[in-house]
Amino acid sequence: MPTETRVLYNAECPVCDAEICHYAAYTSKRDLPVRYDDLNTEAREAWGVDATTAAQRLHVMHNGEIHAGLDAFRILWSQMPRYRPLAWITGLPGLYYVFS
Repeated sequence: MPTETRVLYNAECPVCDAEICHYAAYTSKRDLPVRYDDLNTEAREAWGVDATTAAQRLHVMHNGEIHAGLDAFRILWSQMPRYRPLAWITGLPGLYYVFS
């Protein structure tokens, strides 16, 4: 069974919620092992990330490690076939520096 990827996001932020809802629909439709946790619920406590830090950047847990910011997006994107090229492109040395 593939490793589950967990996403911690701010459902009260309209921009964050819209983007993550798009990803959630994509992963659900394809039965991909990605779970989404709203930082405004008790689910955040399991992450060990305070609310302020969690609200500032996207956080993703994969293979037991928590990643934030661009690294988190790259891991999330790499789980979705449609977005894998974006994960790869943003990982290129020069572009990674620009986007992070």
